[in-house]
Amino acid sequence: MLIDKIQSNQRALEQTPIPRDLIWVGLRQAIWRSIAYVLPAISLSKKEGILLAKELYRLFISKLDCNRNFPLKLRYNSAHLLGLGFFDPYLEQGISKLKVLLTHGASPSITGKLLQHNIEQHQLELGLLQPMFSLSYDTYSHLTTKSWLTELWEFINHARLSVSCSELLLPHPQRQRDRSIMDIWLHDHNFSQSIQQALNRVRCYLQVMTVADLLTGDGKHIRFNYLHALHAPSTSIWI
Repeated sequence: MLIDKIQSNQRALEQTPIPRDLIWVGLRQAIWRSIAYVLPAISLSKKEGILLAKELYRLFISKLDCNRNFPLKLRYNSAHLLGLGFFDPYLEQGISKLKVLLTHGASPSITGKLLQHNIEQHQLELGLLQPMFSLSYDTYSHLTTKSWLTELWEFINHARLSVSCSELLLPHPQRQRDRSIMDIWLHDHNFSQSIQQALNRVRCYLQVMTVADLLTGDGKHIRFNYLHALHAPSTSIWI
């Protein structure tokens, strides 16, 4: 849809001669605004962001009398840094989503509650005791479902940002020397990602987070109901 809108604007621009200063104003105040408006609600990968930027600026570079071979990394710099001052769709999308999280993440609004519940849901699906946004996206993202939040998590990690919330409900160890089951499988064993995903699906089905959830009070035996569940076929999982 965004590509169609950009191409429609470009066709109109090619048919109508417009002064360079008005083209610049139109790009920043009209065309880009219509794209930026929807960025917090959509999901653009970095590759898709690059393709969108190429299509967006393909005609405008020549219309603004700029060199077509202007380095990509400098196009998004401001003028005082010898750049063109263009907007990077992927970067702007990440910033806009981060603003939504910072504005509503800890508030009692409908959006805030939705974000909090989704973060907690992802935390349960990951099966780890550390806050989701403090974990490495590249290492742990395969354990949870792809969503608006995981894409924001990817942006935060790759931008080397730190995001935390003191009011976020997190799972915690239940006894001394208790550990997350997924933490043991990920760090104490050399399992492939596919095996890790399979183990995590079993863990979600059993609705357990730490070793203490599986064992009896003395820590010497696995609870009977979990032994029985491991042999029972099922298509449902915890989440």
